[in-house]
Amino acid sequence: MKFKLFKAALASVILSVSGLANAGLITVSETQYQWVDFEDFTFTFNIDDWLLNNSSTLRVSVLGDFDSPGVENLNVLAESHNFGTINYLTSGTTVLQQQQNYIEFYFDLTLSAVMTNELLADDSATFEVNFSEQVHEFNIHYTNIGAAYAKIDFTYEQSTDVPEPSTLAIFALGMIGLASRRFKKQS
Repeated sequence: MKFKLFKAALASVILSVSGLANAGLITVSETQYQWVDFEDFTFTFNIDDWLLNNSSTLRVSVLGDFDSPGVENLNVLAESHNFGTINYLTSGTTVLQQQQNYIEFYFDLTLSAVMTNELLADDSATFEVNFSEQVHEFNIHYTNIGAAYAKIDFTYEQSTDVPEPSTLAIFALGMIGLASRRFKKQS
């Protein structure tokens, strides 16, 4: 009798949890580093598993000679979309370190669902980070800082096939049934 009550309680818990479970979407991030001396960067990602009509985010991290914000800047382009001139004083940037005239900072850009659809229509995404000519390689006296770089993190919604929670619940109930039959035969 106790075992039947236990089976009924376990079955109701599994079915309750499966009703609340959600397969959902998986968010991934792709990163590519490039080390430069005052030049332009091009990042190309092959993305064939993206989910239509969802926004995405772009994090741009840079380290370089950005101490004169009016002159030492960068531009970010996502194919035909230009996000304009950016420097470490631009609203929304986060400065990670500043040594002498070399500054490391990052900023996040949110791409609307329409822009993400346009960008990924050919299952690839191309981004450009263009340093102005004044953003140059590090002076040899600052070797503890490292070389100038640009880094792109592109986060998008990924489509993926995930088993339905109710299917897993039915499988679990079947396994419980088989285990209980075996337990009954042994006793």
